Amino acid sequence: MISKSMTTNKLISITEAFKKIVEDNQSNAALCENERQITYKELDILSDNLAKRIIDLGIQEETMIGIPSKRSIELIIGMLAIIKSGCCYVPIDEKYPLKRLEYMLADTDMKFFLSFNGQEGKLSELDIEPIPFEMNELSRDGHIPVNRSSENGLAYVIYTSGTTGEPKGVMIENKSVVNLVLNSEILEINENNRVAQFSNPCFDAATFEIWGALLNGATLFLMPNEFTSFDDWKEAISIGKVDVAFFTTGLFNAMVDEDPLIFEGLKKIVVGGDKISVSHVKRLKQTIGHFSLINGYGPTECTTFAICHEVEDKDADVIPIGKPLSNVEIRILSEEQVEVADGEIGEIYIGGQGVMRGYLNQPQLTGQALIMDDLNQTKWYKTGDHGIRLHNGEILYKGRKDSQVKIRGFRIELNEIQDKLDKYMKVESSVVAVKNINDEKYVIAYYKHKDEKAENAEKDIKDYLNNELPNYMIPHFFVRVDDFRLMPTVKWIKRNYWKWISCQIKLP
Repeated sequence: MISKSMTTNKLISITEAFKKIVEDNQSNAALCENERQITYKELDILSDNLAKRIIDLGIQEETMIGIPSKRSIELIIGMLAIIKSGCCYVPIDEKYPLKRLEYMLADTDMKFFLSFNGQEGKLSELDIEPIPFEMNELSRDGHIPVNRSSENGLAYVIYTSGTTGEPKGVMIENKSVVNLVLNSEILEINENNRVAQFSNPCFDAATFEIWGALLNGATLFLMPNEFTSFDDWKEAISIGKVDVAFFTTGLFNAMVDEDPLIFEGLKKIVVGGDKISVSHVKRLKQTIGHFSLINGYGPTECTTFAICHEVEDKDADVIPIGKPLSNVEIRILSEEQVEVADGEIGEIYIGGQGVMRGYLNQPQLTGQALIMDDLNQTKWYKTGDHGIRLHNGEILYKGRKDSQVKIRGFRIELNEIQDKLDKYMKVESSVVAVKNINDEKYVIAYYKHKDEKAENAEKDIKDYLNNELPNYMIPHFFVRVDDFRLMPTVKWIKRNYWKWISCQIKLP
C-alpha cells in the first residue's frame, strides 16, 4: 500500500497570495481585454467591493456561486471577489443543455450567480438570484479590504464527464491553486510576462492561465472573440505581446500544421490534454527557436497539472510527461496497489497538495477515486492512467485502463454518452467507441433502433443528445447496426467492446 510521507511548503489562500502581489505591482496592468485595461490596484479595489456586496447579502462561506463562462474583465473580477468572500465559484456554460444546467444547480444547491453589465443571458431563466454589478458602479463604493478566504477553503467546483451518466463536481481548495502557480519552477511566470486567457473557465486549464498570471504579477491577456482564430493568435502574440500560453494538444497540432510561425514570440508554450505529438514538436523546433515547450499532465481532480516535462532535443522518439511538481508525489502501482519497479507499467497515483477535496455529494465515487494513507494522512488520487517510471525519474504515459478519453482537450466518459443513448426510448441498444483518424480521435456511436424502418433515426438521436449532453460530448459519427448477434449478449459487447469493435466491425 501507499505509505511514504511528503514534505510540503507552507501554503496560503488565493486572496493572501494576491494581496502580496498587489503590494509590489499596484500600477502594473493586471487585465487586458481589447482596448480595456485595469491595474492590480484597480482589480484589488473592484473585487474587494464586490466581495463586500456578496457578504452583505448574508451569503455564507463556501456557498457555491455561479459565474458565466464568457471571457471578460468582469468575469475575472467576479471570480476573485467570490474567492475573497470565502465562497466558491462554479463556472457555467450557458450553451449546456437545460437539463445539465438544472442538474448542476441542484447538485451545488446554487442560489446566486454573478451578473454584469446587465447581461444575465440563459441563467436568468433558471431559479437563481442574480448578483448584478458594473465596474463603474463598484469603483464608486470606496474601498474596504476583504479577506474571508482560507487555504483550506473551496476555491471552485468544475464539472467533468461522469461514469454514472451524470457529471461530477470536482472540489478544489485554495491551497491547491496556490501550489500549482507559485511552487512549480517549470511553470514559473513573472511580472514581465503576458499570459493568454483562452480556455473556457468550465475547464481546468483556465486555472493555470488566470491564477498563474494574477498570483505572479503578470498581465492576463483575455483573448478576443468566442471562437478564437489562428489570426487572433497571431495578433495576440505579435501585437498583444503575449509570451505565455496554454494549448490543448489538438489545437497545438492544428496551429503547427497551419503555420509554425504563429508561435513566434512566445517564451513559454504549455501543451496538455492528450498525448503530445513528436512530429509536431519537431516541426515547431525546426522553425522557431528560443522558447520553452512544456508537456503538461494532470487530471481535473489534481488541479490542472501534476507532472510536467520541458521538451528537449534529445526527446527524439518519445516525450515523457515528466516529473511531479513541487508538493506533488507520484506512485506507479500494480493492481494490488504495490509499487512496481522502474521500467514496469502500472497505474499512476497522485498525492499531495493538488489533490481535490472530493466529488461534490458523491461519497461513493470519492471513496473509489481517493485512497487514504492513514499513517501519513495523505490522499492519493487513482487516475486510471497507465504509466512507467524511467530510471531518471521521468514518467511515460501509457494510456487509459477504462473508457475515459480526451477529445481536443475535453475529458469524456464514453459511459456517460452510452448511458444517455440507452435511456432513449427509440434505441434498443448501443455501443460507444473511439477511432483514430489522421492522428485525431473521433467518438462513434453504434446503435440498434427499435423501429427497423424508421427514417431520420440519426437526426432524432442527435436532437435527443443535444438536450442531454454538452456539444463536445456529441458523437462525431452514428452507425446504425441492425444485428448485435455478433456476440452472445449486448451486455457482453459493452463489457468487451474495445476487443469486439476491432475484431468484428470495420469503423468508418
